[in-house]
Amino acid sequence: MINLKQELNKFNEINVGGLEKSISDLPDDVKNSVKLYNKALESLKKQSEDIAIIELKKAVSLNPNFNEAINLLGLCYIYTNEKALAQDMFSRVIESESNGIKAFDYLKLVRGNHADAPPKTLPDKPDKQKAGTKKQIVAATKTPPPAALNAKKNLLRFILGVITGLIIMLIIAGPHIFKKNDTEALNNGDNDEPEVKVVVDEEYKNRYDELSVKHSELKNELKQSRSELEYVSNVRSLLEIQRMVNTNNLGDAADKVVALRSTAFTGIEKDIYDTFVDTVLPREAERLYDEAWNAIQKDENYEDGLELMRKVSEYAPEYKKDGVLYYTGKCYQHTGELQKAMDRYNEILEKFPRSVFVKFVNYRISEIQQVQGH
Repeated sequence: MINLKQELNKFNEINVGGLEKSISDLPDDVKNSVKLYNKALESLKKQSEDIAIIELKKAVSLNPNFNEAINLLGLCYIYTNEKALAQDMFSRVIESESNGIKAFDYLKLVRGNHADAPPKTLPDKPDKQKAGTKKQIVAATKTPPPAALNAKKNLLRFILGVITGLIIMLIIAGPHIFKKNDTEALNNGDNDEPEVKVVVDEEYKNRYDELSVKHSELKNELKQSRSELEYVSNVRSLLEIQRMVNTNNLGDAADKVVALRSTAFTGIEKDIYDTFVDTVLPREAERLYDEAWNAIQKDENYEDGLELMRKVSEYAPEYKKDGVLYYTGKCYQHTGELQKAMDRYNEILEKFPRSVFVKFVNYRISEIQQVQGH
């Protein structure tokens, strides 16, 4: 979990005077939005988060593309425990910036990965460096779209293949090259043949070592590129989940949340993902439990009931665990998988001895024992 107070303190004021000098036609709305942004930072230093939120909302209303202010507003919402509003802010940034790539870079900045993160402030620097400040404030630029990352990955693959081919060529052709040099030396009556071969051997070894190092570097870069692309894709999935929740499509949203369980989210995106885990999965598990109960108890549709109970366990492993075990066992019993049914019934007796289902479990076990001839 990130230190929100520490992250809020990382935002620095923007030099409005320097900005006006470097951009003569700076719009009033942009200038006023920056001033409000700076006021919000002062309010945060005074621990007046509510005032800062009001100032940031005004800044964003004046300059809807001021993503630095939107990100700061999102962090303020997390600090005030308004995670739903925070999600809306970060989703807004993701939607406005190349399908979320630039927002992903910012999220890496929040995690503390400064090496690859975009600048988060507009310092007073020489005019040459200030040329891009208007773009940073007025609109989202700079970050390459996913197609550019894919192109980079394909280029790395090509270069890696070329270097691999060169290494193989040196391994295969090297001895023949040496033989040719040896033969020429003998035909020319060169008495220094051993020295020539030593020099060629050394050059061959150095070239091979250089190519091997480059090969290893490119492999690592390609691996890193793949990892970044996968992470970006998973961050975009968080936005898709939010859209599904907004349209009350909890079933598909829950499936996507479960599919992202192996992703090692950190920072803000981890907070967002954890919110989905704590809200979407329990709600969908409750709905599926009721649907499964109807399928089993009313319709006697044990195949569908079994699948629904399996999803309840997948979404929320501890939700009504004794009930899930009992109805799962009942489904197995009625579909002829008696041993699996016994395993569920015995688990209830072992882990939930005071459950309301115990009396039913004893009856079900006796039914199975009669069938098995005990």
